[in-house]
Amino acid sequence: MLQGTVNVQLSPQALISCDYWFQYACDGGLLQPAWWWLEYNGLPSISCWPYQSSNGYVPDCRSTCMDGQPYKTYKAKWGTTSTYIGEQAIKEAIYKGGPVEAGFAVFDDFYSYTKGVYVRKSWNFVGFHAVKMVGTLFYRTVISTAWHCWD
Repeated sequence: MLQGTVNVQLSPQALISCDYWFQYACDGGLLQPAWWWLEYNGLPSISCWPYQSSNGYVPDCRSTCMDGQPYKTYKAKWGTTSTYIGEQAIKEAIYKGGPVEAGFAVFDDFYSYTKGVYVRKSWNFVGFHAVKMVGTLFYRTVISTAWHCWD
């Protein structure tokens, strides 16, 4: 979290199951409203609510932890989520504050991507996907991704 005040891994399942602001669970949604959800409602930790979605299944929103702990949400400070435009601005944001989110167009060959450098080989557009940009290395963007809703 911002300025190292809280270090907890948040539950992506809670976002997928509970965020109804322009979000469609495993069928996608919009990036910025998801950040607004984090500012306004917050998310529990991943230990409270681990990831469960697969094969299009999305569990209902819940307000209790699966691990028996009290249900506590962590919020981003209102107005602190930002949009960065341009490669240099993104690099500076990562350097100063850590990973940032990005979205990209997905083509059907992405379904078979497993690791390494992804190079699009198809023009069959299937949707959009959000990823975590963690840095740059030798003029390439380093990302972390999860593609689990339809495993």
